[in-house]
Amino acid sequence: MKTASFIFAMIAAGAGLAAAFYWYKSSGFKIRPLGPNWGLPGTGQPIEPSEPEQKALDMAVANWSDLQDAVNEINRAGRLNKIAAWLTGISVAASALSTVLASV
Repeated sequence: MKTASFIFAMIAAGAGLAAAFYWYKSSGFKIRPLGPNWGLPGTGQPIEPSEPEQKALDMAVANWSDLQDAVNEINRAGRLNKIAAWLTGISVAASALSTVLASV
């Protein structure tokens, strides 16, 4: 039983460290609003429009794009958090089983 206890303790440690890694990775996503891609004349980027309607349209498109980028980053972090939660559950279950087997 001591060998089984040791094996489950190693599984718990491995799953716990893997969960910590996934949670660390999920915390590193950055949401960076970019706004419209306006530049100065001669830089190769489009310049800021002088018409208010075109300016408003460019801002709306840029805001929509930024919103979609934020949703994508949140979804990526959510997938990693889900993996980390499962690994944490496995770690806790293996740790409990290791404790029970060590006491037998």
